[in-house]
Amino acid sequence: ALVGDPKLAFAIEEFLGDRTSIVETGTYLGLTSKWFKESFPHLPFFTIETNPVYVDIARSRGIDVIVGDSEKVIAGLLNQDVDK
Repeated sequence: ALVGDPKLAFAIEEFLGDRTSIVETGTYLGLTSKWFKESFPHLPFFTIETNPVYVDIARSRGIDVIVGDSEKVIAGLLNQDVDK
């Protein structure tokens, strides 16, 4: 499994570089979301899902999920960043 693989965490850390947040589209069961939040606690993490069943499952695992269309939500997140 990729989740929990230290080599994967290292590769993603290298990829992230100086990025200031992580955005995941398609939360599904929230397993990757949880891994990202635990592996990179210093970065704000956003996960976006449209399916209410998956939203409920992820939230039951303690994941904060933004409900909506990824394209619209990301545009909103980018606008918030620009306004700061």
